[in-house]
Amino acid sequence: MQTSEPTFENNRLFALAKQFKEITEHPGEFKFAINAHREIEYGTWSLSDFVWERPEISLFKLYLIELLQNLVTVRHTNGFEISSTTKAVIGGGTIKVIW
Repeated sequence: MQTSEPTFENNRLFALAKQFKEITEHPGEFKFAINAHREIEYGTWSLSDFVWERPEISLFKLYLIELLQNLVTVRHTNGFEISSTTKAVIGGGTIKVIW
């Protein structure tokens, strides 16, 4: 399998992190599992109390999950590596996916 060309993913993740800067400044992560149909099946969040109290947290979570699903689809379509379990690491104003 190929390794992912990082620019597409990084640009999308950077844009989302910038849009939700107050959330992404704080450490956290979203661990998720991908099923055989290359869909996010379930996930668990680990975020600081400050982040949970932000009114925009629901929108951030929705956008991140949608973005991750799109990235899974792109990676699969282009033959890039995908683990059945992976995580998005949040902090320092960035979002990084560890595939």
